[in-house]
Amino acid sequence: MLLRELDVEKHLEDVTVKQRYVNKVFETVAASYDRFTRWGSWGMDARWKRALLRMVEPALPKDGKALDLACGTGDLAFALASRMPQGSVRGLDICPSMIDLANRNCPPELAPRIGFEVGDMMALKMADATFDLVS
Repeated sequence: MLLRELDVEKHLEDVTVKQRYVNKVFETVAASYDRFTRWGSWGMDARWKRALLRMVEPALPKDGKALDLACGTGDLAFALASRMPQGSVRGLDICPSMIDLANRNCPPELAPRIGFEVGDMMALKMADATFDLVS
């Protein structure tokens, strides 16, 4: 089903079908997501991520474990992994196209320490206290 064929009001009113609509939106925009986000935020998204990294970096264990929820195309996961030289990062996103892009964009030197998977952050399968940082 195409995005334009969905009844927007119905999907946004009904919580049981809202997630399907949101998923479809992100599947539709995945290929241009990074470019659109930079443009739509006037580049502020990059500043927000740098500010987040400055906040967490002093407390981030070099061998820590991080979970990046709604990781999109992986840019924050890559930045976290580069700041934890012996650590690992797991990226989770509900949109398979975003995960495909994250895997394709992953710098080869970080690839052994980053894993991306499709999943719903509202139904995590990880045990409590598994990660040092969750973004």
